[in-house]
Amino acid sequence: MLVSKLAERILVCTEMDSHLLVPTSLDKRRILQKAGLCLYALNVSDDEAYRYLSGISTHQLRRYLDRFYLWIPVNDFTKRQMLIDEFFEVIAREYDLLIDRQRNLENIANLITFLKQFCVIEQDTLVLDYGSGTGLSMLVEQTRGIRIVGVERSQAMREIAASRGMNVWGPGTLARQARGSVDAAFASYVFHLLPNPGGLKLLSMRLKIGGVLVANFHKGEGVEFVTRHLTESGCSSRTVMPTVAENRHGVYVAYVKR
Repeated sequence: MLVSKLAERILVCTEMDSHLLVPTSLDKRRILQKAGLCLYALNVSDDEAYRYLSGISTHQLRRYLDRFYLWIPVNDFTKRQMLIDEFFEVIAREYDLLIDRQRNLENIANLITFLKQFCVIEQDTLVLDYGSGTGLSMLVEQTRGIRIVGVERSQAMREIAASRGMNVWGPGTLARQARGSVDAAFASYVFHLLPNPGGLKLLSMRLKIGGVLVANFHKGEGVEFVTRHLTESGCSSRTVMPTVAENRHGVYVAYVKR
């Protein structure tokens, strides 16, 4: 069954957290259990259920791709990353159908443009597409002639990206690279999901001194969280002022490795 056809709104939690839903009627509307995830039909107009979920201090509801509500652990970074990883593994084959494809391509083009404002990009410059997903950056004109390597946690998404001709690494491959070996990086629609700080530290450690990472933050979410952890890992930040047209992708921030 296609995930995109399951329901208008879907609540996503890990199997280990599903017991917290017992007091609600949601456990009677389970629509899929796969890869460590439980997916439930969620009617956001159901005030009682929504208030209950929002009132659990250990978790928070974060909407993603319009139809999905990820019930994310607030302070357990490992469980949070596990949820995000398993979620993307489940939707990987349908990802391009679930997103606004043109919006994503436009944002990647913006990120490359901003990146070039902070550093010189030549043919041998190593640029990471951090959270590369299905490799959409390979379809963006602004990336032509640039040595782009994707970094993606989802194996299913890496396979799709590779089919598009992208050289794509998992986190383990990134970890095996020498410190200071990466010239630049960009992250498109990634950081608003509040990734594990360990991954942010790893990325920062692989950037060379003077290396630049540019990212957008959908609806401005996650800026403080990501900036704090990248600053602790030796990066300084600078907000990029986009045009009105570009602003629909959220806040843009550039991080420079000190």
